[in-house]
This record gives sequence, structure tokens and C-alpha cells, in this order.
Amino acid sequence: MKSIIACRLLIALSIGLGHTSVQAQSGLDSESEIKPFAAEVARDHGVDEHRVREILADAKILPNVLAAMSRPAEGKAWREYRPIFLTEKRITGGVAFWKKHADLLVAARAKFNVPEEMIVAIIGVETFYGRRAGNIRVLDALATLGFRFPRRAAFFRRELGHYMILAQSE
Repeated sequence: MKSIIACRLLIALSIGLGHTSVQAQSGLDSESEIKPFAAEVARDHGVDEHRVREILADAKILPNVLAAMSRPAEGKAWREYRPIFLTEKRITGGVAFWKKHADLLVAARAKFNVPEEMIVAIIGVETFYGRRAGNIRVLDALATLGFRFPRRAAFFRRELGHYMILAQSE
């Protein structure tokens, strides 16, 4: 589990997710959502409860994130994806990215037990090595899915808790 979280955090950090440009709904309810979640994260992870409340007070609920999660996933076979992802440009970009960030990748492997090639491959697929940046803040996506997507809410709330740990440590 730690390795999956590490990969997600590395991806999020590598692409520098910024503020969303899509129409957002109001945020979370302070009493029924933020307060209990902040207490839980403080109790379970030692994160400052008031800081969690401050961060979550800024979270926006994004209908487009809910819509994207509700659409069925693509079901292409690897042979259809292969020509998209294994191009000369992407391979060259991966080698350059790996060389540039070799020390960080080695440190990530040591700390999270995630092989460098796995991290490089995921960042390549998800961001084309930083060329494609997202426009949705991690906070907004996790809050939306953790509090408004019942089918996977428990998972995304755990991820939101890990985000709070990262926010405190950074």
C-alpha cells in the first residue's frame, strides 16, 4: 500500500496540479464532514486537527470529477495501447527524465520500495514526463471523491488522510 501511495504522490508532485478551471460547487460541510474527518486524521495519524480543518475549508466539490469516475473505463487491450505509449519520443523522454532525477528515484526506491523504472513509466504515461499538467487540485479531487462518491469513498478518504500527512510533513 505504501508503494502505491508513494507512486501517486510522486505523480502528483511531478505534474504540479494547479487550481481547477472547472465550475466547482461549494465545499464540505464544516460540522458534519470536516470536523469529524479532522478528528479522525488527528487521532489516527497525529496530524494537527486545526490544520486539517483549515485545508479542508478550502476544498471544492467538483462535479466533473464525479462524472469522470462514473463513466466506464476504457477497455483496450495492451496491443492497442502499446503504439501510443512505446514511441521513440516517449522512450527518449523517459531516459532523459530518469537521468535528470536519478538521485530522487533512488531515494524513492529506498524509502518506498518502488522500482525506479515503475515510477518513470507511470510518470511517462500520466504526464509525458511533465509535459501534460493537470488542472484539478489533488485536494479538490480527493475531497470530492472521499465525501461525494459513496462507492469508493472509504478509499479516497484514506488517500485524503495520507495527503494531510504529506501536507503536515512538507
